[in-house]
Amino acid sequence: MAKDLIPREYIDELRAAQAALHKAAPSRPIDERRTAQSRFHWALKAIWYPGLCEAVWLGSPEGTELRIRFLEQDPWFFRSGYAKQRAIKTLKREDLSDKQLARLRKVCLAAVDGHDRTEFRDYCRLAQRVQDQDLVEALKTRRHSPDEGIRRRASWMLERLR
Repeated sequence: MAKDLIPREYIDELRAAQAALHKAAPSRPIDERRTAQSRFHWALKAIWYPGLCEAVWLGSPEGTELRIRFLEQDPWFFRSGYAKQRAIKTLKREDLSDKQLARLRKVCLAAVDGHDRTEFRDYCRLAQRVQDQDLVEALKTRRHSPDEGIRRRASWMLERLR
């Protein structure tokens, strides 16, 4: 397995910083609020390092591999869903190799196997772009999953592929 694009400890730090920011309510001393804000902004900046930021948010042409790895890692943190939507929108317009298409089919299946999230519709749109018979068959199989969420998401994605 490839090394994570965004180190796990960066994501954990951002989540902790966000929790501290919420805890530093307006009724708390100003220094405590400023410290929490600084920690949060530093942690967010650490995640969106140069190169990754341009690849995901700005759609740089050389960032195809970073966008795919970002979706494969599927990190969950402040505004990551918006970033995934952006990455998917850009990838749908790109010329992709067969290997990249296969990796993105796995990403679509992982989204079905995952949790309900706002960006799921975008994964369905991506599935339209990368679909093949194996993806359709895998989704049909998931419609019989014991997990109601997986069944529902598989049905939604299949409906989009028709």
